[in-house]
Amino acid sequence: MPVYHVRRSCHRITIAVTGLIAAALSLIPRPAAANPANLNLISVTPEGGLFRFNYSLDLTPTESLVAGDFVTAYDFAGFSGGITGPLFTGSSAAFGPNGPNTIPTDTAVPNVTWTYTGPTVTGVSIPGLSALSTYSLTQTGQYSAQTSDLTAPASGSIGSIGPVAVPRVPEPATAALMGLGLLSSLGIKRRRAHRTA
Repeated sequence: MPVYHVRRSCHRITIAVTGLIAAALSLIPRPAAANPANLNLISVTPEGGLFRFNYSLDLTPTESLVAGDFVTAYDFAGFSGGITGPLFTGSSAAFGPNGPNTIPTDTAVPNVTWTYTGPTVTGVSIPGLSALSTYSLTQTGQYSAQTSDLTAPASGSIGSIGPVAVPRVPEPATAALMGLGLLSSLGIKRRRAHRTA
């Protein structure tokens, strides 16, 4: 067999093996990215005796949202409804949902999930995700997201997880001080009403 045919056969085998390896790698689940999608708390505003937590969802330039992608803020203490978001539907559950290959710390405190329902968008920042809580104080919690990578050859769902500010239950001492302040103000009002009578 001439040398030319051996090299040509080796080249074909190399191409075939490379193709098999690429196919096998595409079957391996993609790990959760460090933080491709970021859920960021923008503000907390009072609203009718409750507090609205306003967030933005920021995507990287190659990251997309397609219908069905979502982001979940875990352990949203004092959840009181009012989930809003442009082109998003809202839901709340005690556990999950989680982005692909993410394992957040999740207790039985309600989670808030925004699920995207709009047309495919790429590399954008979406403000206006919000939910109501009975608490105004924050703590560092976690979020998990499922977004999409539409660039070949690594297209598919991306899972991300990271820190985000969520409502927290006031410490008992803080609640006791607030209660004492309320009782004191009621006592002063009652005393003033009694003096004027």
